[in-house]
Amino acid sequence: MNKDLSELVEYLDGKFGEVNGKVNALAETVNVLQKSVDSISKDKKDKTEEIVVLNNRMKNAEDWIDKAAPKLEIKYEH
Repeated sequence: MNKDLSELVEYLDGKFGEVNGKVNALAETVNVLQKSVDSISKDKKDKTEEIVVLNNRMKNAEDWIDKAAPKLEIKYEH
Protein backbone atom coordinates (compact mmCIF):
# COMPACT_ATOMS: atom_id res chain seq x y z
CA MET A 1 0.00 0.00 0.00
CA ASN A 2 2.86 2.36 0.83
CA LYS A 3 4.33 1.68 -2.63
CA ASP A 4 1.04 2.61 -4.27
CA LEU A 5 0.98 5.89 -2.37
CA SER A 6 4.56 6.71 -3.28
CA GLU A 7 3.79 6.01 -6.96
CA LEU A 8 0.72 8.25 -6.75
CA VAL A 9 2.70 11.02 -5.05
CA GLU A 10 5.42 10.72 -7.69
CA TYR A 11 2.85 10.83 -10.50
CA LEU A 12 1.04 13.82 -9.00
CA ASP A 13 4.36 15.59 -8.39
CA GLY A 14 5.18 15.20 -12.08
CA LYS A 15 1.77 16.47 -13.15
CA PHE A 16 1.94 19.46 -10.80
CA GLY A 17 5.42 20.18 -12.16
CA GLU A 18 4.04 20.23 -15.71
CA VAL A 19 1.16 22.49 -14.69
CA ASN A 20 3.54 24.78 -12.82
CA GLY A 21 5.74 25.05 -15.92
CA LYS A 22 2.75 25.89 -18.10
CA VAL A 23 1.51 28.50 -15.62
CA ASN A 24 4.97 30.10 -15.52
CA ALA A 25 5.10 30.19 -19.34
CA LEU A 26 1.63 31.72 -19.45
CA ALA A 27 2.59 34.31 -16.84
CA GLU A 28 5.62 35.28 -18.95
CA THR A 29 3.42 35.63 -22.03
CA VAL A 30 0.98 37.84 -20.12
CA ASN A 31 3.92 39.94 -18.90
CA VAL A 32 5.18 40.44 -22.47
CA LEU A 33 1.68 41.36 -23.66
CA GLN A 34 1.26 43.83 -20.79
CA LYS A 35 4.53 45.52 -21.70
CA SER A 36 3.35 45.78 -25.32
CA VAL A 37 0.03 47.30 -24.28
CA ASP A 38 1.81 49.76 -21.97
CA SER A 39 4.13 50.78 -24.80
CA ILE A 40 1.23 51.30 -27.21
CA SER A 41 -0.64 53.31 -24.58
CA LYS A 42 2.39 55.54 -23.98
CA ASP A 43 2.84 56.09 -27.73
CA LYS A 44 -0.83 57.10 -28.05
CA LYS A 45 -0.53 59.50 -25.12
CA ASP A 46 2.63 61.04 -26.61
CA LYS A 47 0.97 61.46 -30.01
CA THR A 48 -2.09 63.07 -28.41
CA GLU A 49 0.14 65.53 -26.55
CA GLU A 50 2.00 66.31 -29.79
CA ILE A 51 -1.31 67.01 -31.55
CA VAL A 52 -2.36 69.40 -28.77
CA VAL A 53 0.96 71.26 -29.01
CA LEU A 54 0.75 71.48 -32.81
CA ASN A 55 -2.85 72.70 -32.65
CA ASN A 56 -1.81 75.44 -30.22
CA ARG A 57 1.07 76.46 -32.48
CA MET A 58 -1.24 76.56 -35.48
CA LYS A 59 -3.79 78.65 -33.54
CA ASN A 60 -1.04 81.08 -32.50
CA ALA A 61 0.15 81.35 -36.12
CA GLU A 62 -3.38 81.99 -37.35
CA ASP A 63 -3.90 84.66 -34.68
CA TRP A 64 -0.66 86.33 -35.74
CA ILE A 65 -1.71 86.21 -39.41
CA ASP A 66 -5.14 87.64 -38.51
CA LYS A 67 -3.42 90.59 -36.82
CA ALA A 68 -0.71 91.08 -39.43
CA ALA A 69 -2.81 90.71 -42.59
CA PRO A 70 -4.70 94.03 -42.29
CA LYS A 71 -1.50 95.91 -41.46
CA LEU A 72 0.14 94.40 -44.55
CA GLU A 73 -3.01 95.02 -46.56
CA ILE A 74 -3.35 91.34 -47.35
CA LYS A 75 -6.70 89.59 -47.47
CA TYR A 76 -6.59 86.46 -45.33
CA GLU A 77 -9.49 84.04 -45.07
CA HIS A 78 -9.50 80.81 -43.14
